[in-house]
Amino acid sequence: GQPLPCRGADHPPAALGERARPSRAQCRRARIQRNHIGCAVLVWLRLKNLAYQSGKTVYQIKHGMLSQYMIKQLRTPSVRMALA
Repeated sequence: GQPLPCRGADHPPAALGERARPSRAQCRRARIQRNHIGCAVLVWLRLKNLAYQSGKTVYQIKHGMLSQYMIKQLRTPSVRMALA
């Protein structure tokens, strides 16, 4: 559902009581979700800009970045694996 407002003028009047107000956990989850969506939008806009500048699709840009990362990690892993 829609996240409840968490502070400021958005709080319901005190006459409604404490139970009408969102809990801190609800506010935290709503803030985390908003931040996540904001980050996703920023990444999408950056990928769209790179795609426009290079004449490629967003998929091609993203796939190329992931391919380069995988090649680098396979050559020199940043985390060592201990095999039993």
